Amino acid sequence: MLFICCLLTCFCTAQEEDFDWSESTSVFILLDQSRKVEDPDSVRVLLKNAYNIANSINDTWAIQRTLAELSYFEKKQGNLPTALRYALQVIREGRRDEQDNQMMHYEMMIQMGDIYQLENLNDQAKIYYQRAVEIIGDDFELSEGTTLYKKIGENYFLTGQPDSAMIYFEALETLYSAQQNDDAQVGLYQQIVNLYKGAGMLNEALVYNEKIKEIITPKNDPAAIATIINNIGYINSILGNHDQALDYFKQTKSICEKKPYVDQAALMTNIGITYHNLKRSKEAISYLRQAEKILRKNKDPNQEMASLIYTLSVIYLNENDIYNAKISIDEAQKIATGNNNQKLLADIYVTAGNIDEKLYQYESALDFYQRHLLLRDSFLLEDRKRQQDLLQQQFLLNRSEKEMQLVMVQQDIQNLMIRQLNLEKDKISLESEKLQLENKTKENELIRLQQERAIQEGAMRNRALEAERTEQTLRLTAQRLATEQQERALSELRQKEELERLKQQNLSKENEVLKKAKDLLTKDKNLLTQRQELDRLNLEKRQAELESIYVLSGIGFLILLMILAGLFYFRSANLRLAQQNEQIENQKVEIEQSHQQVEQERQKAEEILLNILPAETARELKETGVATPRNYEMVSVLFSDFTAFTSAAEEMEPDELIGELNICFMKFDEIMEQNNMEKIKTIGDSYMCAGGIPAANNTNPLDAVNAAVAMREYIHSRRKLKEQEGRKYWGMRIGIHTGEVIAGVVGKKKFAYDIWGDTVNLASRMESSGEDGRINISDATYKHVKNIYKCQYRGGIVAKNKGSVDMYFVEEKLTTPVLKHGST
Repeated sequence: MLFICCLLTCFCTAQEEDFDWSESTSVFILLDQSRKVEDPDSVRVLLKNAYNIANSINDTWAIQRTLAELSYFEKKQGNLPTALRYALQVIREGRRDEQDNQMMHYEMMIQMGDIYQLENLNDQAKIYYQRAVEIIGDDFELSEGTTLYKKIGENYFLTGQPDSAMIYFEALETLYSAQQNDDAQVGLYQQIVNLYKGAGMLNEALVYNEKIKEIITPKNDPAAIATIINNIGYINSILGNHDQALDYFKQTKSICEKKPYVDQAALMTNIGITYHNLKRSKEAISYLRQAEKILRKNKDPNQEMASLIYTLSVIYLNENDIYNAKISIDEAQKIATGNNNQKLLADIYVTAGNIDEKLYQYESALDFYQRHLLLRDSFLLEDRKRQQDLLQQQFLLNRSEKEMQLVMVQQDIQNLMIRQLNLEKDKISLESEKLQLENKTKENELIRLQQERAIQEGAMRNRALEAERTEQTLRLTAQRLATEQQERALSELRQKEELERLKQQNLSKENEVLKKAKDLLTKDKNLLTQRQELDRLNLEKRQAELESIYVLSGIGFLILLMILAGLFYFRSANLRLAQQNEQIENQKVEIEQSHQQVEQERQKAEEILLNILPAETARELKETGVATPRNYEMVSVLFSDFTAFTSAAEEMEPDELIGELNICFMKFDEIMEQNNMEKIKTIGDSYMCAGGIPAANNTNPLDAVNAAVAMREYIHSRRKLKEQEGRKYWGMRIGIHTGEVIAGVVGKKKFAYDIWGDTVNLASRMESSGEDGRINISDATYKHVKNIYKCQYRGGIVAKNKGSVDMYFVEEKLTTPVLKHGST
């Protein structure tokens, strides 16, 4: 209803104004032609010509329409910053129009939300969608409104606010239920299922799949029923409910006996994998072979075939059937190579390496592992480049909006100045006309009129001065804006200089590491030279022995009179040979001693480096000379701090205090090694560590909580022992948060491995917001350990740039968790 009213208002306004209808008709003809042309350059020319014509006749609605079409066109071409600028121009033109076109404003709010959603800037997209909702008010029941509610709900989901998203989805659910629109309700539930699956909330996705099943079951549509039952089985399989998953898959198979409503090869594969998860390998291989027959019957050796054969090879390997595993992995590799399926090839290379390793073909296994590492590194580089491109595009989009808003503000200021000057001019003109009229009607009061004129001229001068003052104020405002822009540019320049300084520090650090490496290389070269000298002496020894043999042979042919001389020569040669042997042995001893010293120095250097840096980072420094900072998506950061430390420390001597802290921190280091955690640093009585670095893993939230429990139990037992002795002792708070961090080596002369990011700050907040003897974890960590540990919810805490963050106290460990196998 609101849209119809807006459209009628625009039409009536157009009738009242004096437009050049021939020019307006040209605008609509050009817009119509632009929709029929396929060449992008031609479309752009037609739309810009239409805009120029609309601008020349000052038709506000036509100007807005052409700018909107330009925005839609540039968005379709992928030029999102340009599309955003055109949308902002449409809004600005609407502000200039005295009768605000709400329909166009609503349309551009959705357009800007769509642009930001394409760039994954969901928070900003959500803002513009909500502004569009404010325009339509309670008319969301229209098709445009329901689509808008779906977009807002989706963006709340993508920004990690599923509860807020469900407010909009539940409003749509109520509307569709009242309308008895089952198709729309099923579509809504399917969207919610996809969002829950994307967020990893599979139990919630399963609930809405069950709702879809309840709606479509009475309709007796076998295709829809088979599809939803298959989907429910798949989610149960991922959740580890393998018995239930198998039951649903078999129901799907029964429905599809007469007609294949779902992909039969995929169904057989899912059944086979489920049997494998149930440790029934014979049935698993049987169903997987049936899936293989279906795919071969279709004569389509595609990626599904490669994945299927790979799954068979993994099952054979788990069953220790190395022969069939080798045959299957070779076939999977051949198909994946033909399809250029790089991600599957990475998994195939690891499995092929494991198989060759069991066959004692270590060179071939090493080759496969190296191929896997090359592909993995290429994937990481591609992801990093894709992320950099995305960040660059997002930066350009934000900058375009800010620049356009700045231009709009400047234009508004200029319009305000012009309007003010026109008002002053009109006032002066009115005063002049009034004076002239008074002069004509009151000529007999000339003296009094001259006095009034003098007073009025003074008032006019005051107004002129006021106008000048207003103009100066506006000029100062413009100068202030220019100054702020310069300060922003200087700030960006300082940031670039700081980055350059950090690069120089990293370069100096790399040079020091390279120098150490060169020293080790020089020692190795000296050792090699000594070994070559030893080989030369051995060769001289063998040559001397040969010379002795030749001399003895010659003596046999000499006469008896030469025997005495020969014996004397032989004795001299033996003496010289003994001296050479003694010299060689001494040199061997010296070389071995030098070699041992070099090895000792090398071991000392490695031990020092490992005490400073993690093993993987130290290895990277030794091998490449560079320790590249890395971004980790999932790292659990742990902070601990002693409570009542000051009062306990006052009763201790300094040496005793340092010794006690050393005992505690050494025990903490031992706990970190046992739980796959990496110690970062200690600050006073605070201890900081992290899991999931430098080698990324998915178990770090549980590792961090296990380490925290061990630390708490150790401090509790030690405190109890000290209190039995009648002495004060400190307690401890622990805080944990899981999230994204950047980790790397800092320092110019002394290396230090450290981590940065909002995750570190939030973990510190978890520790400071905790209580003595308690482990305080964030909601992000709780999601990973809630099936292992019983936790107590304790409310939220407001964090910078994060809003409210939920917190939990870890209480006690539940039963031993069951490993869950995902479906391929």
